[in-house]
Amino acid sequence: GVTTVKCRVARREGHTYELTYQPQSRGQHDLNVKVYGRPIKNSPFTVAVRKTAPDCQGIHVKSITGLKSPWQLAVTKEGLIVVAEYTAHCITVFDREGHKLRSFG
Repeated sequence: GVTTVKCRVARREGHTYELTYQPQSRGQHDLNVKVYGRPIKNSPFTVAVRKTAPDCQGIHVKSITGLKSPWQLAVTKEGLIVVAEYTAHCITVFDREGHKLRSFG
């Protein structure tokens, strides 16, 4: 069946928006994004959900400061945090405690 979930929308630079939502279950999902009732380009998007909110309870999140404009983030198998910075045009790598290890780009 189809499940509708609420999302938060934040406007970014230009015509870019960021959608934040809380999936209700794990697995493959089709994410349909519509503006004024019409799907946006390439919608629906296939999203693989590995964890939901109950799975993430008790995880400690640290604040990382000093980034010019973080754009995308990834976490490696080793727990390193990799951040792409938009205006700085670089990649910054942090350890799992949030300490900066290196930047390149």
